[in-house]
Amino acid sequence: MQPGQKKIFSLLVIIPLFLVSCSVKQSGFTRIGQSLTNASIYINNDTLSEESGVLTAEIKTIPASSMDNIIAEKPSYHILRDIQNREFGDYAFTKALWQVNWMDETYRIVRFSINYKDAKQPLTINYQNAEWERAINGSAAEMVIEYLCR
Repeated sequence: MQPGQKKIFSLLVIIPLFLVSCSVKQSGFTRIGQSLTNASIYINNDTLSEESGVLTAEIKTIPASSMDNIIAEKPSYHILRDIQNREFGDYAFTKALWQVNWMDETYRIVRFSINYKDAKQPLTINYQNAEWERAINGSAAEMVIEYLCR
């Protein structure tokens, strides 16, 4: 094969592979944003599914290790963080199975797990009859809905 032919052959192989890799959904967790309490919100792309207008995905939330900067700017976040700590305690992360109805932009959480820092097993709660809710402006729920429905 001539040098010029090798370049053309290489391009013919590389370009289709590049196009295929661009169209493939990224696997694993993708960070989609940060909550008002400075927790990082991730979506597990491997769990994304859609059926009859309802999107389902696993959402992981990891609390911030330090809230000093955000609390200095917004003292009202003390209240949010206090509620979060009182409800969940000292946890490493949470995982929840969300369902989002993209037609009316409502959501529900059908499974919720809290992974405590010192526990070997997560505490998991299944909500068989979870009700559909609307997200509060600026909430993590609004962020998840916007990400899933874009």
